[in-house]
Amino acid sequence: MSGLTDTGSTLLIINGNSRKGAEQFASAKIALEAQGFVLDAHLVKSAAETQALIRQHVEAGAEMVICGGGDGTLSSCAGMLAGSQTAMGILPLGTGNTFARGLNMPLELAAAARVLSERRFARVDLGQVNGRIFINSVALGASAQIAAGLDKELKRRLGLLAWPVSAFRTLKGQRPLSLELKTDDLRMKVKTHQIICANNSHVAGFITAPMVYLDDGKLETVLLGRDSWWSLITGFWSLIVKKSNKMDVFSLHGTHIRVVSLKKQLIANVDGELCEHTPLEVKILPLALRVAVPENAGLRSAVNLPAP
Repeated sequence: MSGLTDTGSTLLIINGNSRKGAEQFASAKIALEAQGFVLDAHLVKSAAETQALIRQHVEAGAEMVICGGGDGTLSSCAGMLAGSQTAMGILPLGTGNTFARGLNMPLELAAAARVLSERRFARVDLGQVNGRIFINSVALGASAQIAAGLDKELKRRLGLLAWPVSAFRTLKGQRPLSLELKTDDLRMKVKTHQIICANNSHVAGFITAPMVYLDDGKLETVLLGRDSWWSLITGFWSLIVKKSNKMDVFSLHGTHIRVVSLKKQLIANVDGELCEHTPLEVKILPLALRVAVPENAGLRSAVNLPAP
């Protein structure tokens, strides 16, 4: 099988700290081996371990590294594979599996393993915020506050249902953000309850940024809600039902944007991780990641061809 390193195996990394990783490690190995993969399989517990394993296989000329976990795990692996010829294979083992949904990747293990064995690859964009790679989105406001209040044990037990529970607990007194946005074409001050800089149209299990594709070389920045809670609710509902609402949902397109908080410093949610603070310098890295995709991948411009 093409893609093996000189050790004769394909690297499989699964995040042992993810909701499904530890319990599905054996099942993932079985599913991949059933498709003919010879694996160098690791249940990792740290970013340092992941980085060392990926570097070793990239330097050995591996065609693909298979990564299993949630979007935070995939985002970290994508940052290590960015700019290389080694593709990332995805096993969706997270809660939302947003990146996988954006590629129309099957969420069931056996089906995902079958896609990986077909060795169909495309290049997709990555985002970068303050030097950190992301695959899906950077968010400030309501979603970041919900994530900050999210109980890990509740998330483990309820999955996506933990988000509305956390929202009810944490957002009762939230006030709108006061922000300055700057691109090459404009500079504006806004008040909004939520801002999302998206590389992927899918965010939190549904389509939030419908005008962006994973391979179009652009970011879509979505402002959701103005200065009232009702505006946030109606804007959110408009996204769910896919109804035009120019009053409560506003979006910008471009290759980069600077986001400054005009009041206190704010923490951003980057692919599900609370890790960067304002000001945010967000930009797109066009076609920076090679990734294994299904035949019906949700892409626009990249050409999906089997490896030679």
